[in-house]
Amino acid sequence: MMRICSICCFVLLTSSVAIGQNPSRDYMMVGSFKLILGMPEDTVIAGIAKENIKIEKVSQYGGSEMSIWTVNTPSRSIALNFAAGRLSAVIEDIGPSDQSAGVAFAQAIWGALRTFESEGRTLCTIQAGNASEAGAKGSVSNMSASISCGAKTIDINILSVDTEDKKSKIATLNVTLGK
Repeated sequence: MMRICSICCFVLLTSSVAIGQNPSRDYMMVGSFKLILGMPEDTVIAGIAKENIKIEKVSQYGGSEMSIWTVNTPSRSIALNFAAGRLSAVIEDIGPSDQSAGVAFAQAIWGALRTFESEGRTLCTIQAGNASEAGAKGSVSNMSASISCGAKTIDINILSVDTEDKKSKIATLNVTLGK
């Protein structure tokens, strides 16, 4: 157990980003193509098409004022919204394919973030990372993320244990006051 805790602590200390600190990082990748808000629609469509990724127009409103496209890869589903011919939003579905399976987790995250907001905790730091360790009888890996807002932190951990006897995964979601 101590080894697992040390992995979690190491992971949290190795990767951190402050929310909203650098607008030049406001992009999303589709393959090797970088989507940046404000890009012309024809540039976006051509760039994604070069990636050999399926893209199709779903709807158009008000002539050419607003259009919505979907991008589908084997592992991702993304909606692209355009207003006045420019990229105005990129929305990626990151939930489970069985959307009802993610409700409890989403409600827990929502509740924790809502509490932070009601307490005025809106200047936050994000940390994320992963670590793994292999031994003679199996391996342990941990993916973790935290959102720290003042003295309170939301911690998310996914622990995978693979031994000769069994494979198991557990997920934890905690709110901590203090360190």
